[in-house]
Amino acid sequence: LDALNELSRLHNRFNILSAAVYIDTSSTHVQSLLSRVPTFCDFGQAHEQARSVCIDAMMHFGIQMQRLEMPLDGLLDWTENMASILVVECYLKAVDESLSMGISARRSICHLLLSLSEILTKGSLGPRGVYPSPRFLSGSASFISFLYLLSLKEGYRLDPTTSANIIQPVESGRSQ
Repeated sequence: LDALNELSRLHNRFNILSAAVYIDTSSTHVQSLLSRVPTFCDFGQAHEQARSVCIDAMMHFGIQMQRLEMPLDGLLDWTENMASILVVECYLKAVDESLSMGISARRSICHLLLSLSEILTKGSLGPRGVYPSPRFLSGSASFISFLYLLSLKEGYRLDPTTSANIIQPVESGRSQ
């Protein structure tokens, strides 16, 4: 019961911040709010359900920021941090089979990829209808590609629609 209460509180914190973004959409206010997001949960120490809540929050904030035409920088920093933690866990599991974190990390990587796909597709449906952020073409693109390849190597197959949503926007953005 206590774990469920903690998850509920974490979810509520993210929802309150999301609502606060609409109260004052100034860039300074929004960036201040988003800078608090990673402090709600120590992703590296969190269990799989809490990580799932964090990844969902990242996705919803990403879509929200895109639709409000706000920069994704702080959010992408948080995403890269989460991805780094998951990649390290997968690596550690590959080195030491006795560790139990590998399956959870792989599932979280797939969840992160699906969430990034949602940002790329739903976020770009905003008023401009353009590519979400140049950051997806630099540092972020490299970790998206790495996570995608890692998920394939580990035997996690994403559906073709999701795969196309991740790869196609990155490739089309590079050709512009």
